[in-house]
This record gives sequence, C-alpha cells and structure tokens, in this order.
Amino acid sequence: MPSFTCQVANLRRTGPVCQVRIGVSQAKADLLKQQNKPIPAPVEITALIDTGASGTAVKPEVIRQLQLTPRGVTNIATPSSATYPCNVYDVSLTFPNGVGIAVITVIEVPLEGQIIQGFLFFPEGTRSPTGQLQRFRKGIEALVQGKSYPIIPAYLQGTHEALAKGRLRPQAAIVRLRIGLPERFQDALGGEASAIAIANYLQARVHALGRSEAPT
Repeated sequence: MPSFTCQVANLRRTGPVCQVRIGVSQAKADLLKQQNKPIPAPVEITALIDTGASGTAVKPEVIRQLQLTPRGVTNIATPSSATYPCNVYDVSLTFPNGVGIAVITVIEVPLEGQIIQGFLFFPEGTRSPTGQLQRFRKGIEALVQGKSYPIIPAYLQGTHEALAKGRLRPQAAIVRLRIGLPERFQDALGGEASAIAIANYLQARVHALGRSEAPT
C-alpha cells in the first residue's frame, strides 16, 4: 500500500496536518484533453488527518476553483442531529513525497444553511493533567478570523475534581461555569502571527475568568 512520511513542525498546536494537492480526477483530465479543453490547476490546501472520519470533506471554494460538477448527493449528520444534503465529487489527491490517488470521492461541506447555532470549542485539546489551564492550541483562529459572529470565552471550574485525566469514572464535585463578554475578530489578519495572537488573547481571557470572583 502506498504511504508517505511528513513532519509537522508543531504537532501539539496544529494537530496532524499536511499539505495536499487536490485536482480533477484522472478520468476528468483525460476527457478534457480529448475535448481540447484546459485542465484546472490543482489546489494546494492544508488538510487535517482524522482517523475517525468516514469520508473526505472539502470546502466549497476548492470545488469552485476546480470547476467540478457533482456526480451525486449524500446526506451527512449535523450537530443538531438533522441530516444535510451535500454534493459529492470525484477528485485526485497528491500527498507529500508525490504519493497520489487518481480518483477519490470527496464531500462538499458548507456550514451555511445547516441547523447549527454555535460550536463548543476546547482549545486545550485535552483534559489538563493538573487541573490548571493549559496552553491553547492553534485551530480556533481558522474559525474566527475575518468572521463577525461572537466568540464567547468561558471557564469551567471543578471538572478536574469531577473527572481527572486518566480516571475512567466521574465522582461527585461542584462544577462552576463563568461566561465572559463576547469577542469578534472580523478585522483579524491571516497568517501564523495572527493565529498565535488570537490563541494567546483568548487564553488570557479565559484565565482571567478563572481568577474572577464574579457570579457563576
């Protein structure tokens, strides 16, 4: 089976990501050649490797750049437990070291129109081994940069006592929730520096809530 090896500069902050080129399928490329039509250039993206996923999802922007037409529709489940129809396409993938897949089915997954009112996001990525707030990982900036919807920081106190990392069964404990004022990042610039700044800023906001004596 073909395989590839890649290095992730900061795995703990970014998660298992790698650069991938998405192009039209080999069959589509051959058809365009026969018709003397131009073949759209492949699109370079950063992809998240999710071993628990049942399919490959891509953003609508990628589909538009490749000028693809859907070959069918599939229903996916949303956090609201509803189903949402999404177009499916045949594309080619090229991974690091030149490992490629001539044709693979991907799902176009826009969030617009789904019955989703919000996301709960835990930027630490895992439970704290000590109960103290851990450094926020990157990732949340991809959801908030250039967007006008509110980001509401919140602090949970007592979860370590209720279910410490490594423990399998919860125990009785008082858990308090402190909710801060909303933030917006519609004017945030893209790039590594902006991503780190957003993560650090939100971590400071959550840390301040943890030290607050305000009502919960």
